[in-house]
Amino acid sequence: MFYYFSPLVSFWFLVVYATMAIRPRYNSDLQVMLAKICMSCLIVSTIFMGTPLTRWVFGILNTVFKIQWSYKQWYRRVTLDKLIVYVGMLTAVAYRHLKMPIHLGLRVTLALAGFFAMTHYFYATSGLRMAAYEKWHPYVSLLPVLGFIAMRNASGPVRNYHSKPMAWLGRCSLETYILQFHILLAADSDGVLIEDGLFGDGSLMGDRWRTLVIILPIFLWISHAVADSTGYIVKMIMHQSTEDEKLGRLPFWAWLEKIPGFSDLSAPKTRPHSRDWCNAKQPNPVLSITERRLGSHNDHEDEHDNFTGSGDEVAPPRATLVVEKWNEPIGNAFRVGAVYWSLFVSGANDAAYGALIPYLETYYELSYLVVSLIFGFIVSAAVNNYLHMNIGQRWIAFMCGGCHALTYLILSQYPSYPVLVLAYVLAGLGNGIGLAAWNSYIGKLARSNELLGFMHASYGLGGTVSPLIATSMITQANLGWYDFYYVLLGMAVLETATLTYSFWPKTAQKYRETVHTEGTRNEGTRAALFVKPHARVVWLCAFFLLGYVDTEVALGGWVVQFMLRVRNADPFGAGMTAVGFWLGITIGRLVLGMMIPKIGVKLSLMIFIPITMGLQLIFWLVPQFHVSAVAVTLQGFFLGPIFPCVIVALTMLLPRHLHVSAIGFAAAFGGSGAAVLPFAVGAIA
Repeated sequence: MFYYFSPLVSFWFLVVYATMAIRPRYNSDLQVMLAKICMSCLIVSTIFMGTPLTRWVFGILNTVFKIQWSYKQWYRRVTLDKLIVYVGMLTAVAYRHLKMPIHLGLRVTLALAGFFAMTHYFYATSGLRMAAYEKWHPYVSLLPVLGFIAMRNASGPVRNYHSKPMAWLGRCSLETYILQFHILLAADSDGVLIEDGLFGDGSLMGDRWRTLVIILPIFLWISHAVADSTGYIVKMIMHQSTEDEKLGRLPFWAWLEKIPGFSDLSAPKTRPHSRDWCNAKQPNPVLSITERRLGSHNDHEDEHDNFTGSGDEVAPPRATLVVEKWNEPIGNAFRVGAVYWSLFVSGANDAAYGALIPYLETYYELSYLVVSLIFGFIVSAAVNNYLHMNIGQRWIAFMCGGCHALTYLILSQYPSYPVLVLAYVLAGLGNGIGLAAWNSYIGKLARSNELLGFMHASYGLGGTVSPLIATSMITQANLGWYDFYYVLLGMAVLETATLTYSFWPKTAQKYRETVHTEGTRNEGTRAALFVKPHARVVWLCAFFLLGYVDTEVALGGWVVQFMLRVRNADPFGAGMTAVGFWLGITIGRLVLGMMIPKIGVKLSLMIFIPITMGLQLIFWLVPQFHVSAVAVTLQGFFLGPIFPCVIVALTMLLPRHLHVSAIGFAAAFGGSGAAVLPFAVGAIA
């Protein structure tokens, strides 16, 4: 029998691992670590309370293992100790950072407080019924744990004393707790297994003591062996030093290097940025290109010092650029935060279509509604460089938020259909302008790989929240589809205010000075699209993003209708599949983004794309709702980091003065895919 505790413990271990594995280089920073723990708690709590993920997991476990417990029991067990995990993480952080000596009087006071907390806990909960206690358990169970920790650390002798048998048992306590259900109990916490050939009366003193004498030593030995095996597996997963590595043996993944062409995928590459550099007899040291892996941490620190300007201009021999950080000067911190919020709003805008399609007009009207987005993206592609050169990022910030706010104000009034189409043109224009401007801005900062990952994760997070709110408002609160746009209107007003305030110093004059292209206003777009070798890079990335955005928006937009009509899901569950898809995109951009600097953009794409294709086959061919829901969520997980990969490649392969034009065109051209494939999918259906 398959007891619930094993998948439960596995889930919480994965939560702790994911929290620590996301941007692990910042784990020593107290503020970042606390922020990661809080965000993890918020996301997990939202999943428990607002999504059917626990029901999907239960459905998979029930299908595969034929479990004997109900969904109600599974949900109760999963949520029973949801906060104690984060209390443990906070305690570990406090232990690591609070290294200063604590006065004896304070330690005694904390110990007494812990003792009274434990006493009050047992007194207050002893008279509660099981149903009442389970409601309070997630919030009060931490009291005896923290109380014991305070008492244990009251003084040095108390803290250092321990029993060797108890210490031995403590090293395998988790394994004993899990294995007791399979060795001592009947995997249901009720029946007791009896290994006795004497057939006594069944009492403890009559014959069950023989069961304990026979089974208990075997049980403890198995638990300790499992603990040792688990520790070894954890070291392998965490890439900690093993005995083989200490002896100089090859790692277990060394066989990959024997595959023909593997070194070509992972080895650093050298690529010139322009034909001027290729034809130079003695390249300037300032303009030289060092070998580096496409997508590594130092891509942009190197590249920012390697551009030549426009045309035949060459940078002065000692010309260097100061690469700004996200928090230096301090104004950058506000600008980065405003950009992340803008991408959050854009993601909420794009994901809303999928959740609202079943509640809008007929498909013929909706098709033109979605296709109208293409005009906004095309206009943004044509005017991006012109806007940067003539009005600067100050007014681009205002236009981006203003287009969103005006769109949502119009849609919230339930306008006529022609006005609805024009409103979505404005939404596409705001998305296109913002996507190009903010990708270019973040791409110029130091550590742009990480910053771009967070930025596009903000987009995915907006896409996660949007269908959740829209579906809940329509199905649970019985509101109209247009009422959801009041929520987006408030978000867009905040976006406009924060973007305009933070980018107000970024005038057109400052932008022209930054890229060293005064007097060549049209050179950026022309060179990016029609001059080799830049044009080849831009057009390849543009067509690649066209296919990517086609796939992303088609999945996010039509998965709800597919689940309703083909998988026979209920409206709320179907809407939550869109939430799962966008949540997968968010987590993928955060988690898989750590792989990109290590293995490079090329190898990352060659891993992510085939996995996504395989998951699409599972989503299509396995006719079960739960399997389809999990498959589309995993698709989002592996699709998520692909867009940032392409942006990183663009910012590295092109000189700096072409970033806005190139990224603007590629993103807008790709963004027009938000209309092409979704329309085709609807027409075929």
